[in-house]
Amino acid sequence: MTWTMQRAEQNLIPSVVDLVVTWLKTRPNVTAVCGTRISSTLPTDSTDIIYPWLTVQRVIGITALPEAAIDRARVQFNAWGGNKANGAPNWEPADSLIRAVELEVRTLIKANVTGKGFIMATGLLEGIQQIEDPDTGEARFWMDAIFVVKGI
Repeated sequence: MTWTMQRAEQNLIPSVVDLVVTWLKTRPNVTAVCGTRISSTLPTDSTDIIYPWLTVQRVIGITALPEAAIDRARVQFNAWGGNKANGAPNWEPADSLIRAVELEVRTLIKANVTGKGFIMATGLLEGIQQIEDPDTGEARFWMDAIFVVKGI
């Protein structure tokens, strides 16, 4: 491998979503509520979904320092609670999950995500919001945060 190839590999900008999903799967406050049911999307087959489930997605971002492999992105967290047997939204598990995520994001200073990179900084936006999902009628809480991440 040449020096040029080594240098290019070291400057890959990490996936903010991958870093955040992996980090959240190590946080006891979050996994106590949803286990490892944390991903970038919900399963496409609704029979594969066990609630509560957390999805993480990149809303928008700007590569802050590409030469240093540093990225800054707005990330949206969706805590899904599903529906109760009578069809009503099941708010309680989604509420517990989003509050656990909010606590972790609010108290994070810096994190080494083994094999992925580093979460350098976070900042909450707007706070927790509640919505009955218009497509499914299921319980959903969501919130946004800014993440600054750095590659390995």
